[in-house]
Amino acid sequence: MNTQQFIEELAADFGTGNRAPRAGMGGARLAGRAGLASLLSLAVLVLFFSRSPNIADGPTATVIFTILSGAALAAGAFWATLKASYPESRPGLWWIAVPLAILAMGLGLELSRTPSALWGERLLGQTAFGCFLCVTLLSLPILAAVLAVLRHGATTHPRRSGAVAGLLAGGITAALYTLHCPEDSLLFVAAWHVLAIATVSVCGALVGSRYLRW
Repeated sequence: MNTQQFIEELAADFGTGNRAPRAGMGGARLAGRAGLASLLSLAVLVLFFSRSPNIADGPTATVIFTILSGAALAAGAFWATLKASYPESRPGLWWIAVPLAILAMGLGLELSRTPSALWGERLLGQTAFGCFLCVTLLSLPILAAVLAVLRHGATTHPRRSGAVAGLLAGGITAALYTLHCPEDSLLFVAAWHVLAIATVSVCGALVGSRYLRW
């Protein structure tokens, strides 16, 4: 039996093709491992980082849209990661449109209320590198946990699977980081948090291309 035949038989056994994987086939493990790693990142935020001034009197629009877009990204990436763990399954990326649409709605609202002269200042903020670094680093435990789960699967697209795992980790962390982030601007979030998520996704692709290879 050659490699391609073996992969095709695995795909038939798992019953994937273009369909979503059956419920329970790794979903609980993925949710459990990602959840535990998220608790670790959350503990670091709570114990070692100051509380964001933007949630002192209730969440601002920036916090709400950041959490919603991060949660939507994490939800879509969770589905794609689970599906990617099956042989010959290549989940599409259509779901990324959902968090992007949520973020775009928030950006439109902010730009309509902010004088254009202040756009550059709100884009750069005061803690750009710090926020970028924190979101990136706090995502790594979650990324490691998700890759470990994928290792037990049978992905035939390790680079893509690793990249999606990075989006899952980044989406969760971006939502959690609102507990600390001192910036109250979605322009800032769109620039630096999204850049951090993209960086984690690239890291996932690079690690996954080797670690998830058969």
